[in-house]
Amino acid sequence: MENYNEKMKAILNNSVEENIWHDGVLCPDFYFSPENSVKILFLLREAYIEEPLKPTFNFINHLLTESKSKGTHPNIARITQMIYALKNGGSSTWSELSGKETERKESMKKIALINAKKSPNRESKQTDWKTFPAIFEQNGPLLIQQIELCNPDIIICGGVYDLYKKIILGVEDNEHDIEVPNGFRYTNYGGRIAVDSYHPATYGRVFSVFSSKIENTLKQIYQ
Repeated sequence: MENYNEKMKAILNNSVEENIWHDGVLCPDFYFSPENSVKILFLLREAYIEEPLKPTFNFINHLLTESKSKGTHPNIARITQMIYALKNGGSSTWSELSGKETERKESMKKIALINAKKSPNRESKQTDWKTFPAIFEQNGPLLIQQIELCNPDIIICGGVYDLYKKIILGVEDNEHDIEVPNGFRYTNYGGRIAVDSYHPATYGRVFSVFSSKIENTLKQIYQ
């Protein structure tokens, strides 16, 4: 896409939040290229960081170069690998997918990632659900512009599916949902797939449930 970075910057410059982190497509040259068979966008809640940032901090570069071995990055990598395998006619199971550093970094180059809250949470890793829905609604028009610019084929909603449907799509409750046995809900409303999902930072006892449900859901969508 011509002038993608300038267009995204213009959208984000309209944010009412302070000290925002710019997000969106991580590698536009690949994402918008004819060689890319599926455009994937992860719509998450907010970033979290404790330590002070350098003035030169760049969130996109951070996602590309500071890949973590646990939490969000390896699960985004596995989901991305599975979508590409299924989209291209292959078959894959979660246990076959790799969250190792090489695969993490390669997968991150293929996606777009947008946080609903544009400024990082500096107080807690846990989202404050007393205030977050209002922030999502406040940022709704900006998020719509970001999503349309990224023009994804599929959106993985990490803990924000109901807010996405209500504020971005303008539909309520279970309207237009497709239920997947032992999987997550998803919708194809408006011609764009959006998947309900746990946040990809999921770990511990919930992880096995998450991995099974996302695998079942993606296989129903693409097989």
